[in-house]
Amino acid sequence: MTDASTVDACEAAYVRFCRGLGNARAVQTQLLRRLVDMSRESRFGRDHHYGDIGDLAGFRQRVPVRPYSEFREYIDRTVAGEPAVLSSEPVFTYLSSSGSTGAAKIIPATRRFFVEAFNPFYLVSLHSALALAPNLLQHSAQTLNFKWDPLRKKSVLANGAQHLGFSQLDLAREFATRALLEPGIDTPWCSAPAEVEADLDRIYYKLRVASEYDVLQIVGINPALVAAFPRLLDGFAERLMDDLERGTFAGNARSAPNPELAARLRHAKRSRGRLLLRDVWPNMTCIVCWDEGVASFYLPALARELGHEVSIVPAPLAASESPIALHLWPERTRGVMAYDAVFFEFLDVHAGSRRAPLLLHELERGGQYAVIVTQQSGFHRYLLGDLIEVTGFFDGVPTVAYAGRYDAARSLQESDLLGVMRAFAATRAIQITNFSFQQRDVGVVDLTIEFADSPDDTESARRCEQLQAAFAQSACGARHRLGRVVCVEQGHFHQEWRARVAAGMRPAQVKDRLLARDRASDVERRQA
Repeated sequence: MTDASTVDACEAAYVRFCRGLGNARAVQTQLLRRLVDMSRESRFGRDHHYGDIGDLAGFRQRVPVRPYSEFREYIDRTVAGEPAVLSSEPVFTYLSSSGSTGAAKIIPATRRFFVEAFNPFYLVSLHSALALAPNLLQHSAQTLNFKWDPLRKKSVLANGAQHLGFSQLDLAREFATRALLEPGIDTPWCSAPAEVEADLDRIYYKLRVASEYDVLQIVGINPALVAAFPRLLDGFAERLMDDLERGTFAGNARSAPNPELAARLRHAKRSRGRLLLRDVWPNMTCIVCWDEGVASFYLPALARELGHEVSIVPAPLAASESPIALHLWPERTRGVMAYDAVFFEFLDVHAGSRRAPLLLHELERGGQYAVIVTQQSGFHRYLLGDLIEVTGFFDGVPTVAYAGRYDAARSLQESDLLGVMRAFAATRAIQITNFSFQQRDVGVVDLTIEFADSPDDTESARRCEQLQAAFAQSACGARHRLGRVVCVEQGHFHQEWRARVAAGMRPAQVKDRLLARDRASDVERRQA
């Protein structure tokens, strides 16, 4: 049953957020003042003369915009044991995030960050999600949560502290409130045993145990993990059916033998050549994950495979370092900026590097911006690495969509290419499964693309030529040209995802924009 106290806490947070929308500009100003005051006695604050900062202009004059790499000196000093480095408050936990490169970041986080920024953001998001999935909490015991993996082997930093992903952090216990309990974390399959070390085996453990239950919901958050699951299921099919027949996991007894279910799944696999998610869980109703950026290309196919009655419940936009935007489904509004969580600034990616960053109220509809945050853990004027596109305004606050990763070294951003690929697919009624790009030289971009229908070499070559032409005619074509277009076989990006997980990267951190490796069987078209 749904916990009434959780519903009440979510509704209260939602009401507070909505009531403050009209005062967002003042809230942002107050947030900056408070964040600067909080950090005056930190090493970072003293290095940047926070005692002399009286306004936004002074803050900007003394604190440059920095990417993660330029915070490393302060992070290393924190890990070495020096107190009050980035923030005057003690470190509550060290978060792990992969960023755009796959290398794990170390993110010192304070309790205040969770109390003021993340926890309220989560409660508002959960209340909103209930408008699309009213049974999300009620069916918690029938939820397969891939984000939750608390018993996974934890990294230990030089100071002896654990380096945790959000999937390993029990906020409900840490903050003594049931309202922060995620759906699906009290099920028989929620926590793979610590002795199961390989992440692919941990995923299989959850699948194996949950296969004997009527799972109605999947919580994945990261869409790359959700999208990988159907292929993982089919790859695990023989192992799963053998385990069900014998009642085992990894050769040990796990449950009573279930030959009836094993036989039903074998019949389903024989009948179509592969095992589908709906063969295991025919009553699935929803999947919770991000659905923007590159994910908007491959998630529709996943929903169709599960069945037309399965819906995608979009997760809010956030990074390990900061909330960004959330959906207000009762108001039928997507992507409202989290104006009350952290202080925001924005770089207009098409205005050149000399233009000063913009404030929240200065954004324009249709603009594409790199996000800069100043937050409670001491990351001040931190260039987050995410791009957003402004889609409109709700009660004066910008509404945004995720538009990819931001790379200052690239003249072509992911957001630019997303528009070209959407238009190309729409005008030719072609379904693109995934793609990635690399900027090889100044003005030259190489593209790797995977189509859903596995075209033969002749058709692949024709599409690559068409894409060359479409790119040249787009706004991107005025400044860049496609150097090499590589059409890869269906499943290529999944194999890249699987290889990274097998190499030890946490599944929740593997992004959907992978730098695909060339293969001998690829069809290549080179522009003269």
